[in-house]
Amino acid sequence: MVTLPPPWLAEADLEQRIALVMSAYTAHGYVNRKLLVTMYKITQQQAGSLMRDFIEIHAHRIYWDIENLHYKLDINH
Repeated sequence: MVTLPPPWLAEADLEQRIALVMSAYTAHGYVNRKLLVTMYKITQQQAGSLMRDFIEIHAHRIYWDIENLHYKLDINH
């Protein structure tokens, strides 16, 4: 069975995709694929795609919190 992306995700441009991830981050103080899957009812693959976009844009100010298995933004950068 093939799962199609929700229509709103398929139509989202890069800025909107980043905003989705940032919204999750703002609401929870961290972000990872599991959070995106839960919040937006999307697949792990779709969440991974959103995360790749987010990480690419924020590479200079994001870090992986190994203890909690999620990404956080470094507010000093």
